[in-house]
Amino acid sequence: MDFVAAAPACEPSLRGTGTNRIDGEKFVLVWRAQPATLPLSEFFVLEVGACARKEMGSDPISLRVDAQMPVHKHGINYRPSVLHKGGGRFIVEGLLLHMPGRWELIFDLRRDQIRETLRAQILL
Repeated sequence: MDFVAAAPACEPSLRGTGTNRIDGEKFVLVWRAQPATLPLSEFFVLEVGACARKEMGSDPISLRVDAQMPVHKHGINYRPSVLHKGGGRFIVEGLLLHMPGRWELIFDLRRDQIRETLRAQILL
């Protein structure tokens, strides 16, 4: 009888209080907001840690972040900037959620031709 072991997940370097984890098929992502309680109509920052699963190779080299409000079918009014800190760590600045309700944070990870979009639901 043959057994196929699942490839172990990578562990992003971002840990600690207030972190949120998303396990994708290709990447694992952990994020934390600053401030921890997301403000309405005020800019906030995300710390992001991401890594590629073992079978995918090295850490992702690029990250794009967006947000949208699916019920209202619109996104945010500002384009956030992403600073790659190395080692799968990113700082995302310039996010602003201008309405209360259900939002989706959208994380688009890329490494060479490999791409995966991960989503986190938040209620503001």
